[in-house]
Amino acid sequence: MPPATRGGYCRTVELSDGPAARMRPPLRHRLTQRQWLRIDVAAAVAAFVAAVFKVDLPRASATAFAAPHAVSVLLVALGTLPFMVRRRWPASVLLVLAVAAAVLSGLGRSPLAVDVALGIAAYTVPMRRPRRAAVSALVGAEAVLCAGAAVAISRDVAGAYVTAASLVTAAGWFVGESERYRRRYDQAVAAEADRRRQAERDRSTQAVREERVRIAREIHDVVAHSLTVMTVQAGVARRVVQRPDEANAVLASIEATGRVAQGELRLILGLLRDDEQEEPGLAPAPSLDGLPLLIDEAKAAGVDAELRVSGRKPVISPALELSLYRVIQEALTNTVKHAAGARTAIDLSYGAADIRIGIANAAPPGAAPTMGTPQSAPGTGHGIVGMRERVSAFGGTLAAGPADDGGFLVRVRVPLRDDA
Repeated sequence: MPPATRGGYCRTVELSDGPAARMRPPLRHRLTQRQWLRIDVAAAVAAFVAAVFKVDLPRASATAFAAPHAVSVLLVALGTLPFMVRRRWPASVLLVLAVAAAVLSGLGRSPLAVDVALGIAAYTVPMRRPRRAAVSALVGAEAVLCAGAAVAISRDVAGAYVTAASLVTAAGWFVGESERYRRRYDQAVAAEADRRRQAERDRSTQAVREERVRIAREIHDVVAHSLTVMTVQAGVARRVVQRPDEANAVLASIEATGRVAQGELRLILGLLRDDEQEEPGLAPAPSLDGLPLLIDEAKAAGVDAELRVSGRKPVISPALELSLYRVIQEALTNTVKHAAGARTAIDLSYGAADIRIGIANAAPPGAAPTMGTPQSAPGTGHGIVGMRERVSAFGGTLAAGPADDGGFLVRVRVPLRDDA
């Protein structure tokens, strides 16, 4: 979290999933099928042009058969131009190129461009065909190429590179097979990462839901207590005060309204409370006046805690007071769990328009505290997730993050409303 600016507090730090910055995908993922087809067509034409002027069909002897120029051009065309549709029919293109390369090898020497096209076509087969079909295509292509090399050797026209086409085809096929497995592995890793992110989002959502239920239950206890007192007082006043009939009717209405509201709140609590949740105790709800006792408990747990209060405490609702108490309690609990022995300063400032809380957790020697990690703490909620939910319920903001000195800093600001 960036350090707090002078005269104000930092904005809320979002720890949940936000709009993640995505890396630009590789070029091969940005090209469309039409663009890939154009590239293959251009490559096939370039290979044909380069090979047709380089094809060399020497005679083995004065009476040896020599292919006419038109035949050699046709063979070069069969060995290069089908390359343009290698993505649609990879196995068929590989076999056609292999036949052309084998015939050229049997007549003399196959041009380098034909061998390159053959290797790339072999690379494409395992990338786009099932493994069994890819293996069959490789075996067929190698058989044809080996037959062409054998004919060249028998006719004594084999050059130094008579086995080049066969080796290039095998190499291209195995490179394609390795690339296919690598891509499948990358896809599996990406899918696992997506599952983990989804699980983390689900856990965060569940934590928020549970914390909201806990907050609603605590607020219910506070409001229900107030309504109970109001109902009892209105009932007593109606019985003991000697007033005109109009005043008596008003008090009766207050009593009836309070009883109805109390019953509705109990119904809501029944919907919110878990089946296994224990019934609330009879102890009064904690308030900010109980912070000194909370500080003493933290000191007993090994935290060097200090509470500084400034300003005059305004009249605030018991629900807000309980929520601010829980925020400070959660911060101290996380300090005990993750940074035991660290010095913690709590600044509670009462203003005319808001209440501000600063909790500075200094880094203990040789340790990196993680006071604000959103982990579950028994009895106090879900770390920063719960703290933020409590503050935001009253229109406040919470900022949490590493401090400049290596510690951890939590800042809370809650505006005061006229109806507080």
